[in-house]
Amino acid sequence: MTTEVFISGTSGVLGIETLMHLRERTSLTLMGLSRRAPPIFRPDLPNTQVDSVFDATWMTEADQNATIVHYAGLANPRAQFDSIEDLFKREISPQIHMVERLLDRGWRGHLIYVSSGGAVYGDVDTLPISEDHPPSPKSFYALQKLNVENALQFLANQFKFRLTILRVANPYGSHIPKPGQGVIPILLNAATTGTEFTIIGSGEELRDYVYISDLCRAIETLCLEPLPSDINTINIGSGIGTSLNQLIDIVVSLTGSTLNIRRSCTRFDVKSNVLDVSRAKNLLNWTPRIGIREGVASMVADVAALRSGLNAKDGTFGTP
Repeated sequence: MTTEVFISGTSGVLGIETLMHLRERTSLTLMGLSRRAPPIFRPDLPNTQVDSVFDATWMTEADQNATIVHYAGLANPRAQFDSIEDLFKREISPQIHMVERLLDRGWRGHLIYVSSGGAVYGDVDTLPISEDHPPSPKSFYALQKLNVENALQFLANQFKFRLTILRVANPYGSHIPKPGQGVIPILLNAATTGTEFTIIGSGEELRDYVYISDLCRAIETLCLEPLPSDINTINIGSGIGTSLNQLIDIVVSLTGSTLNIRRSCTRFDVKSNVLDVSRAKNLLNWTPRIGIREGVASMVADVAALRSGLNAKDGTFGTP
């Protein structure tokens, strides 16, 4: 059977959420790819564990026009490396090698690369940030994303496959518990357990938070409908800035908790970062549906359900 969409990195939350979304909302033939077991067990989900996603041995001749949603790669925005050379060797080169191997095997389909608009643009003076703004990475994570973007654009120009680069804001709202990943889950944990919560910076810097189902809807559209050009870079976010202090107020008002807060400085975080999502609206007919308060309220309900020992219906609770 021909696979229409591969999703790499389904051992991560975003990858498995995308696989679940497409499984439930489309009739596409899907396959998730992961080196480790996915973070949630769903026997109905088509997923295969491979020794390495990057060796591309999972691609067959029958799948040479498939769409690949590529999440696999460095996931920790605060990861540190000994040098840029070390970063290239460990994180950038394997991803480029994967696409080169796919091309060697005859693949000429559509690659959707999930990049980070919250990282690659760096510090900017004017908000919101459009796709035409020059990137200015400030972390190894952002440098990794940008270099993979550039290499993929070079390969797409040379070999004429379709490429869509999604510069995604800060995704949140997954019902899958992943301790220590994402400011909102960490904040909710602090609110419910009394754990100390650290505010890095003033707490007034703005961030763009996009609900997981909104991100998955954008990917769904890209998997189903071709875009007018072969290479596109598209921001996916809410288009609205929310400060950490505002998030704290939302969580406190929804949970009735008080927070144990301390403050810290950092040299890696960017200043306020809010994405211009007008290109996504124009090209994909896509707009975000879930606002920050509604999204956080859904996560609060998830936490309450877990603490009460309730099970999620069909493994999908928390998605409005």
